Amino acid sequence: MIKFFRKIRQELLNQGKTIKYFKYAIGEIILVVIGILIALQINNWNEIKIENTLEIKLLKEISDNLNEDIIQLNLNIEKTSRFKGSFERVLNHLENKTQISESLKSDYSKIFGIGFGTFDSNDTGFESLKSIGINSIKNDKIRKEITLIYGVKYNSITNDISYYMGDIIESYSKFHTTLYGQFKINEAFKSAEPINLEKLQDNIAYKNYLKQIIFLLGTVEKRYIEAQDQIRSLDNLIIEELKSRK
Repeated sequence: MIKFFRKIRQELLNQGKTIKYFKYAIGEIILVVIGILIALQINNWNEIKIENTLEIKLLKEISDNLNEDIIQLNLNIEKTSRFKGSFERVLNHLENKTQISESLKSDYSKIFGIGFGTFDSNDTGFESLKSIGINSIKNDKIRKEITLIYGVKYNSITNDISYYMGDIIESYSKFHTTLYGQFKINEAFKSAEPINLEKLQDNIAYKNYLKQIIFLLGTVEKRYIEAQDQIRSLDNLIIEELKSRK
């Protein structure tokens, strides 16, 4: 192609058609510039396509991570609620001085092994995003929420849970071990009952202990639910964004 254009220019010069030569040369330059601009535009389109593909991949990975966190929190909510329920039923049993039942014996056994789950978020998608650059996320609201969740809210969640769990463990270690010998517990810790039920029913300190644990477990449960709502809110934003990009 270059040889073809060069041949035309040479013929115009040989024929003494200088003006036509310059017009042709200018036209050739314009064509070259247009070709370069087209090539740059195509390259720009390809880069934008690659960036969009990467952004969508990161958003999907973060969404998957958020859903794993929601599942983890849901398990913690169920576990915390289950133990709180046992404490509430035992307290109600002692305050109303009702007859002990097999289900209550199961509830009593849970008092000796309070169960609660820790929270460890899955941040592989966020770490990938950080390595590439937070600004890879074009949607301002989603970018801000991702930064807020992983930079602030997750730390707040884990700190709050650790704080309340510490109070639960401290309360348990200070009080319940002093009453350990006053319960008949089976070897598998599946069942327990007071040796002297009437004495325990009149034990105000013990009932206050149960109330304290119920409050703390309820606070932890509430924090789990709040965290789950915050995470689900961000995930919904990402899902909507992915739908709009199809």
